[in-house]
Amino acid sequence: MQKHILIIGGMGPQASIHAHKRLIETYQEHYQNTGNSDYPRITHLSLNVEDFISDETKKEAAKNYILTCLKEIDMSSVDVGFIACNTAHILYDDIQAATRGKLISLISLAQKQFRGRHVGLVASPTTIRQRLYGDDVLTPDSASIKAIEEIIRSVISGTPSNKLTPVLEREVQKLHARGAEVIVLGCTELSVVGSHLKLNYILDPIELIVHEVIDK
Repeated sequence: MQKHILIIGGMGPQASIHAHKRLIETYQEHYQNTGNSDYPRITHLSLNVEDFISDETKKEAAKNYILTCLKEIDMSSVDVGFIACNTAHILYDDIQAATRGKLISLISLAQKQFRGRHVGLVASPTTIRQRLYGDDVLTPDSASIKAIEEIIRSVISGTPSNKLTPVLEREVQKLHARGAEVIVLGCTELSVVGSHLKLNYILDPIELIVHEVIDK
């Protein structure tokens, strides 16, 4: 029997669809599946949660909604899962408890990859402010943070990701020019846009997590 993978997404929906798609594609690359039954069982919980990412006053209500929705899933059948949103990791401990410890943190995975290197981070303002990737990462200036937030909101509102690629590339290159050896795409909307980039110093946590859940 194939493993049961849980994706906690919808924050925003385009990003978790991208993660789901990359999970299927990566599974195909690993195992050369030929039929539907060859793929893992995937429960993709796409949550239309209030925007607690930009408005932290909604954090408690969002947490309660997420935990309520998770109660509808039989966690005894889930083998492994992940939250397809970097900023939502501010609720990681509560969500991890609700899944009975089934989740892998994409932030922790990325931190293992870049440990000991000079790292730059493009992410939502909340991820940067909450220092979810630690204290020693190079972050954009205030103007760039606004530009990056606009990319994130544009993805959620339906702007084709390839149209946003030049803006993200410019912001990534700014951090690289300031000395960052590797740039983390610390927001899953940025992973959507970053999938079009051809820069060899980008670290995408979504790519790390899909490989990890397949190999686990």
